[in-house]
Amino acid sequence: MTTAIAGFLPEVLQSVSKSFPGVDVYIVPGVSNALYRQVIDRELDAAIFVVPDFKLPKTCNAVVFREEPLIVLASNALKASGAHELLRKYPLIRYDRTSWGGRLADAYLKRSRIDPIERYEIDSLEAIAVLVDRGLGVSLLPEWARPWPEGLHVRKWQLPRSELPRRIGLFWNQASPWGAVIDLMAHTLKRD
Repeated sequence: MTTAIAGFLPEVLQSVSKSFPGVDVYIVPGVSNALYRQVIDRELDAAIFVVPDFKLPKTCNAVVFREEPLIVLASNALKASGAHELLRKYPLIRYDRTSWGGRLADAYLKRSRIDPIERYEIDSLEAIAVLVDRGLGVSLLPEWARPWPEGLHVRKWQLPRSELPRRIGLFWNQASPWGAVIDLMAHTLKRD
């Protein structure tokens, strides 16, 4: 997934390069549901993805290495008494509902009976953060791993009640011939 490329992948690739210098790694950026399907279809050996809310196939393994709580992201210039007021008062830059992480945000809005003022819907957390910084709205999204775009003037607001976090994991097919490399990747990710 896109946020993993800069956030988690450099350390994983460093470990793999050190332990398996002859291994060639091809990186495919994508959304979690597409990466999931590519692992199932054996087009990819492994993927870093948002863990879905359904049971994974028995032919595959997954290890969760990070949990990211939902937050409200707003420009520093906006004033409010709390996260829910921001979501009701200002236009929403929605995290794409077709993505597994975006579904968490959508479910939270529904459970909280918040009917936001819709503005944009996009599946790029970095782009959402920049749009929020530019004053185009607020967003409900997971607090993803650094790096974040530079120079943002935004504030992260905690939600009034805790919700299921976005869970990030490594997913792979047990039949992959690269088991030792994938085990090292899983170990490196769990270490952080």
